[in-house]
Amino acid sequence: MKPVKTLLLALAAAPCAAANINATPVQSIEPKELCIAENLDVQQNFRDAMQKAIEARGYAVKFVPTKTDCPVTMTFNAVYAMSGGWRRVLKFSDFIVYRDAEVIGSVHFRFSRKPSGNGTVEEVIIKMVEALLP
Repeated sequence: MKPVKTLLLALAAAPCAAANINATPVQSIEPKELCIAENLDVQQNFRDAMQKAIEARGYAVKFVPTKTDCPVTMTFNAVYAMSGGWRRVLKFSDFIVYRDAEVIGSVHFRFSRKPSGNGTVEEVIIKMVEALLP
């Protein structure tokens, strides 16, 4: 009975690890070039971590003023809040990829109060990029 119980607990915990990230993956982007529409409301360190994660997937990244400046463009957003009154946490983030102004993929993160935590902002960004881009 104990092995069954352990297996059930492991299976129950597995979806929780990614339960706060929902994605509709992009099927393909060729060549691997992705323009990113600037969002000056998002912190520079978030933008830098996002760019690094995308480049690690083999994409060339170019920041542009608007989502209509390239055939394939990604928009992004990130919202932080105070948690416990003493630390900032990422509460919400989304990346949406467009091809000729039509959505071809998206990923959304929402903070959850699960026992295992959400990971660092960089870890969340990496998970989002991995879920979104092939």
